[in-house]
Amino acid sequence: MSTTADTPSKVSSGFMFQAVASFIISLSGLMIGIAVLPIDPWIRGFLAVAALFLVSSTITISKVIRDREEASVVYRRVDQARLEKMLADYDPLREANLSGPPPGASMYAGRPPEHRR
Repeated sequence: MSTTADTPSKVSSGFMFQAVASFIISLSGLMIGIAVLPIDPWIRGFLAVAALFLVSSTITISKVIRDREEASVVYRRVDQARLEKMLADYDPLREANLSGPPPGASMYAGRPPEHRR
């Protein structure tokens, strides 16, 4: 049984701003660099399409990784719930069919004093 909860961490607004700003700056720098290169237009077009494909595949793979992580959290929670239900349903005294007092208890526990010898 785990004592820590699987809670997703919240992203701060500063981190979100930094991530978006760095993405925009790097993509802008790449496109400006491709635009000012002294190369033929068809090579420039190829580099621009390759850069856009790289950006779109990066976004896709980050979503796939996120979805896979979220799915594993759900599976862990389902497994944890199954384990807790199994432990709650398990009664060792019922399965062992023990009729006497539990270990360490007095055999006179629960009887009136007149039955004691």
